[in-house]
Amino acid sequence: ARNLTPDGETGLGTWTNVEIERALRSGVRKDGSPILPPMPWTEVAALTPEDMSSLIAYLKSIPPVHHKVPDHVPPNGMATTPTVDIPAPPAWDAPKPSAP
Repeated sequence: ARNLTPDGETGLGTWTNVEIERALRSGVRKDGSPILPPMPWTEVAALTPEDMSSLIAYLKSIPPVHHKVPDHVPPNGMATTPTVDIPAPPAWDAPKPSAP
């Protein structure tokens, strides 16, 4: 997961409130690139302005943690750091086709 602590190098320490709100409401970083999963921005996009302000204040109040998040590895790409492989769901848990 991304570093949401106020660490100045690997977290949100250099982000303004406006930049944090933009990321939480639209799923984009400071540079405009998309935030990839597992950042659940769609779950907080509709917060009221008051709730968003409270969330941002909370994120800025927690202790900073220095944590470099590994770079995204595209399908069939080569990872340069340790990875976690998530297997396909078992047959009993696979999506079922819709009835016509």
